[in-house]
Amino acid sequence: MRLYGKKRALGILVLSCTAVMISAAVAGCTARKDAIEQPPKSASLQYTGGRTAAGNEGRIGEFIPVHVWDGKEYVTANDLARSLAFRAHWDAIHSKFAMGDYDAAFVWTVDSVQAEKGGGIVTLAEPPVLMNSLFYIPVSALPLMFQDELSFERKGEGILFHSTEDTSEQKADTREAALNPDWDFADDPGDPFKEAEESTVMAGEWAISDPLPSSESAEGTERTGYALPPSRHMEGSRAITAASRLTNINELVTDAKRYLGTGFAFAAPPYPESGQFDCSSFTQYVYARHSLSLADSARGQAVQGEEVSKERLRKGDLLFFHVPGRYLAAHTIGHVGIYAGNGQMLHAAPSPEQGVQLTDIRTPYWKQTFVKAVRVANRK
Repeated sequence: MRLYGKKRALGILVLSCTAVMISAAVAGCTARKDAIEQPPKSASLQYTGGRTAAGNEGRIGEFIPVHVWDGKEYVTANDLARSLAFRAHWDAIHSKFAMGDYDAAFVWTVDSVQAEKGGGIVTLAEPPVLMNSLFYIPVSALPLMFQDELSFERKGEGILFHSTEDTSEQKADTREAALNPDWDFADDPGDPFKEAEESTVMAGEWAISDPLPSSESAEGTERTGYALPPSRHMEGSRAITAASRLTNINELVTDAKRYLGTGFAFAAPPYPESGQFDCSSFTQYVYARHSLSLADSARGQAVQGEEVSKERLRKGDLLFFHVPGRYLAAHTIGHVGIYAGNGQMLHAAPSPEQGVQLTDIRTPYWKQTFVKAVRVANRK
């Protein structure tokens, strides 16, 4: 009886040790898999520790280790995006890695020295590489891509990015104004579409109807899946271009509202393919449906059209905001939306509701982070 008890105890001990060894092995395999696995095909990642809500400040300051391959220094794109509290996206089909706030502000391509920054092209000294299923960005590329926007330093065998607080006069004025109850966004009383609820066009002016979906891609419409239609002919042989005709803004805003509730996905593929938007692909898609071409990024869209006062906004104006606590200057664009009138903005964001939503911008956060308003349609 005593021998049986010892054997039984010994058996339990062996089983327990085996279980511990298996658990350790599984944990080790899992850790190894996490360490080398690249984001899945067409996946969008929001890293733990990053911003999960519109209005939350990014937490920057994580140490990034530097890796050396063939005498050249690199950081992994995963580490970089995580440290900057950026959202990130790996496009396996085109071998591109994108990162940014609410859309792809920075894009790198494997084995290419042509990188994208805010829709513009930056030529790198060395190309990014894909090794052991990880995307590596050359350290030499960091000053070219970030030095005028983010604060960082080389520290030992790694790099440390710092959260920044803009102390410029512009930022101070914006903060003070946001706390002033008399400071607010306001509608232009001269907006011809302010009162009209139905889709109407004033006499003697022309409206643009929606272009039909097209499988062909026109320049500047890669993400939308829509090609802008050719000029239509009115009153005999006179050709009227999109830039010279009146866009029915009520139709544009009503059209944008049709997508309320559509999901948000950072660096989303074209809507006809993905059924999702990021902030700039939403504005680009809606505008393209009304024969107005916008750039692929919020930063690119911010330099189109003409800047207008926040106190004389019209429906359809594009509104641009920065992300607090991240950039050296308060004018760095991080988000874009469409003004819908009466202090409301239509935009694609991950929160407070996930996807396309209607938000009241007459709050301290939106006032403090406001950068500019741009009018692309019906400019005088």
